[in-house]
Amino acid sequence: MKRFDLMIDRYQALHFLKAVRAKRDIIVLWMTAIKSFLVNQPTTEAQSEARLSIVIMSMSRLFCELNGGGKIFSISFPFAVRFERGEYTFTSREGVQIDNRVSSQIIALVESGTLQAADFSHFIDPIIEAVDVDPLLWSLFRELMLAEDAYIRYDWDLERIDGHRHPEHHLDLYYSQGSSFKIGLRGELSHDMMVSILNIESDCHYLRPALE
Repeated sequence: MKRFDLMIDRYQALHFLKAVRAKRDIIVLWMTAIKSFLVNQPTTEAQSEARLSIVIMSMSRLFCELNGGGKIFSISFPFAVRFERGEYTFTSREGVQIDNRVSSQIIALVESGTLQAADFSHFIDPIIEAVDVDPLLWSLFRELMLAEDAYIRYDWDLERIDGHRHPEHHLDLYYSQGSSFKIGLRGELSHDMMVSILNIESDCHYLRPALE
């Protein structure tokens, strides 16, 4: 298993505190995480507000730990990662290298409303304009749209406790309103435990029905 960790400050962490509601949010998270690692300027422990981790095993995932461990979310990370001579290199599965320029172009496409476009021309026109500048952008954008994101989040939520319906400690699976559901936990979940749960090479964890 390979693991790359990066401590980030309050300003950087704001990008990862935003609610995830749709695939467009996942694509922005992927690109923002890549940007953070490319800059590779970890903050001091005293100033750190969050920790990003890329964990590469049989599957590859991005983890983000926020609020002192009170929130940890993880998504798949469908990119090859290399770290040589103090620098990171990210490549998509179809071979497109993702640098700061490419990641900014992808974020601009998403934030232009492309994925919410009701009219086909409003979807395709910004993509055509972007591809005129960089022909490889369509290959990458298509790959990101089709990639499985496998979103899961751990929450330590003291404000909305409601018995077994909203336990103090719980996992949220998926993010869209029609698919999301919770799994209650008996106690706090650490970053390393979260990695273990999602590592298919580790022993399985077990669920049990709620006890009245």
